[in-house]
Amino acid sequence: MIRVLLVDDEPLVLSLMKKVVDWKKYEMEVVGTAYDGASAIDFIKRNPVEIVFTDIKMPHMDGVELIKRVKEYLPNVLFVVISSYSDFSLVKESFQNGATDYILKIDIDNPSVIEPLMEKLYQKYRSQQLDLQGADTVFLKLPISHTEREYYFFRLMEVRFSGSPQILQITEELFSLQKDIGSFCCALSNGRLLFLAYGNAKENVVENSRFLTQKILESPGSASYWVGCSAVMKSLQPDEILKQAETAAGYRFYYPDERCFEYQEQGQDPYRKILDEISVCLENPAYMIRLAELMQMAHRLFDEAARLLVPPESLKEDAAQLYRRMYQAVCGKPCKNTGNLREAPDIIAIGAEFDQLVNQQIILENQPACHVGDMIEAYVESHYFEPELSISKAAEQLGISKQAIRAYLSDEKNMYFKQYLNTVRIQHAKELLSHTFLHVNEVAERVGYLYVEHFSRMFTKIVGKSPIQYAKSSKSHWE
Repeated sequence: MIRVLLVDDEPLVLSLMKKVVDWKKYEMEVVGTAYDGASAIDFIKRNPVEIVFTDIKMPHMDGVELIKRVKEYLPNVLFVVISSYSDFSLVKESFQNGATDYILKIDIDNPSVIEPLMEKLYQKYRSQQLDLQGADTVFLKLPISHTEREYYFFRLMEVRFSGSPQILQITEELFSLQKDIGSFCCALSNGRLLFLAYGNAKENVVENSRFLTQKILESPGSASYWVGCSAVMKSLQPDEILKQAETAAGYRFYYPDERCFEYQEQGQDPYRKILDEISVCLENPAYMIRLAELMQMAHRLFDEAARLLVPPESLKEDAAQLYRRMYQAVCGKPCKNTGNLREAPDIIAIGAEFDQLVNQQIILENQPACHVGDMIEAYVESHYFEPELSISKAAEQLGISKQAIRAYLSDEKNMYFKQYLNTVRIQHAKELLSHTFLHVNEVAERVGYLYVEHFSRMFTKIVGKSPIQYAKSSKSHWE
């Protein structure tokens, strides 16, 4: 039976849910109830469950936080949100954090609503189980005994696709390679291909995995494929090796132009340190909120996330929460919209969306709450990568005169607008050269220069080293 937990702070709702739903019809049973998110987590720690129906608004811990906490460690648990008409903003947030469906409290005893929902939920659960079984088959297919597995080396590769790939063609090619090499097996799971290289010599496993990856990426239509590779493991640990391959495939979030990624063990201390620095600034009442400084720290955070390959979902959530807190600190009211930060497809989109939100919601909608200097600095900080950025465009967008911009930069920075813009661009270029492996021409393009020669001259003038010299010297400190 599929085990279900009901969570609501109203006993009447819990009682109604138990009675009106024909649980056995969907091979389900209610194994427990809880009155808030905290007690639900206590229950789940002691009792396995597959599905949770949860109220969205509860004391101590609400439904959104419950979903976040559980999904972090048990990503396959399905959640259905129970809500009122007034809760739709929270319902949306719950979907962003992994909820499967929702039902209004007034519809709980309405068969025309509850029955289709239960059928959809049942099919979702069964489909998910098939996907998980597909992942397991790659390990079950191994033609070696469990005893032998202790002495073998293994590497798992996960092939992901964008668009609508010819999965059958890819699968056939993999199986034909399997006949030639004989030292790997493959399976299709949840729209991904998994293939496992193995052998009693580590060097052979590395060589075979690279050969297989090359073949996959050279196959017809392969422009839409990318591969995540686990580390080479002595003895098979299915959960860990699958997690590593999935994590490596996720690195494409940071390097969307790359197609092959190898798992790297990375700490996140420097990333967390920047988050802590921002928190100190936002929580200290004596700190004079400077929007431009906060923007610079946010971009440092994104750069550090790319260097350390922080899990994309963690970065998205951190970016959304950071923006909420910045908005509250600068504008003095709660933030109602974090845009598409949680749906950003890659690190470039995260930065662009963050900058756009600051520009549209904090600066333009709340100009009285922002000092003119903050507005100018924050605007440049969020638009420096635009090649056509000029003092005229900044003045028009900010709704202030060019003279006001010139006066501020002259008095506070002792610079003209173009000088200040170049300084900001070169500072971001330094971050990219230090923390990524982008080519100089790519860095130039990302910080707003159309011509790499002009960028190199400006960089050398401001920094005292060429971009290549700076990249080599800065990377030597952390490699």
